[in-house]
Amino acid sequence: MIVDLVVGYLAGVFAVLVTGPLWLVNTRSKLQGVNVDGSDKEKSTSGTKYRGMIHCLLVVSKEEGILYLWRGTFTSIILSLNPAIQLGVYEMLKRHHLLIGNARKIMCLLVPSNSRCSNIGADRSGDSGTLEPFVNALFSKFISTICTYPIQVIQTQHQAGIQTTNNEKKQGQAIVRGWIQELMQNIHRQGIRGLYRGLESKLIQTCLNSALMFVVYERLKSALTAWLVAEEKL
Repeated sequence: MIVDLVVGYLAGVFAVLVTGPLWLVNTRSKLQGVNVDGSDKEKSTSGTKYRGMIHCLLVVSKEEGILYLWRGTFTSIILSLNPAIQLGVYEMLKRHHLLIGNARKIMCLLVPSNSRCSNIGADRSGDSGTLEPFVNALFSKFISTICTYPIQVIQTQHQAGIQTTNNEKKQGQAIVRGWIQELMQNIHRQGIRGLYRGLESKLIQTCLNSALMFVVYERLKSALTAWLVAEEKL
């Protein structure tokens, strides 16, 4: 599990450094014309109209500094823990059959006559089926999302340029003094619940997406492996 966590995290950090500016451009483009502070209903988020991705990159670099393109990158690096945690937990559950395997053992204790009780050990090394990867992926994504969701909220605020403290502006930009301080400010203003606003829909979307993806992955992997083995025997 440790190896999965470390490798997954390092891969995520590399991807963040390369794609960070594109995420900021995507957020700015989406929020054009959206009133985020209630001060002017006709005013866009940043006061700038972007004509495309390249134009947005150039405008932000010129007016706010090239390093601003990586605004929120520190939180993105932290958020690389999300897929790392998911992969680590998923592989641990998969290798040791902690959820489905233990559930079957409990069912065998409750219903000893169950026909599957006699071959529990055999199931541990065979085809993972559909239920096990679905449940493992669902649970692992649930854990990773719960751990990192508050940081996702702060990252969105960073990229959108939304001010998080009252009357603190400088050249139309939010003043961010560090994600830890901002996290504490969010807790002070909105409480712990504020850090998990919108979590329900996020969990449904990400957990279901992850579960379906891993089911398809495991089934295709099993099918392709069986096909390659059959081809080698011919």
